[in-house]
Amino acid sequence: VNADSQKSALERIGGSLSVSSFQAGREKEQMLDGSNRTYWQSQTSPHPAEPPHFVTIENPQKAKLSGLDYSTPSGGDGSGQVKTFEVYASDDQADWGAPLVRGELLTRLAAEQRIHFPAPTDKRFIKFLITDSDSTGEQSLASIGKLDVVADVSKPLQPVRVRTEDLPGSQGSLEVRVQIPPD
Repeated sequence: VNADSQKSALERIGGSLSVSSFQAGREKEQMLDGSNRTYWQSQTSPHPAEPPHFVTIENPQKAKLSGLDYSTPSGGDGSGQVKTFEVYASDDQADWGAPLVRGELLTRLAAEQRIHFPAPTDKRFIKFLITDSDSTGEQSLASIGKLDVVADVSKPLQPVRVRTEDLPGSQGSLEVRVQIPPD
């Protein structure tokens, strides 16, 4: 199995993410580990983090992103599952402009939900802003099982020139385009 295929789409485009806060044991990396049994959660102790809760995705190579893949955490009491969200894009993290998209997500459903952007974006930063979440207590918290980008992560076809003059009836070389696996 190719190790590159085990990575999230965000990792394959050279991206990273940051979060507004996190609870110890529920760090941001758990959104990219391929399992929604592990998850990110905003800080709840010793003091709960104040909203808004958000995830900022960095897209340093400015890959074309057409959306996000989101999953609720599976297991637990469902607290913190995202109900409504807004997605913003920026090149400088200062001017976010109007939301690219806003919407509602199904809660209590441990299945992947795709958030489509109205048009692909190659902005350097994407902010997933949680505008409302389920909470079993009075404190505001957020939790995400998986959050990844939707991007074309296939390797581009590379031209390869194949010498064919040693083959019977051949007159030179042949150029073909192939996908070259990473080292």
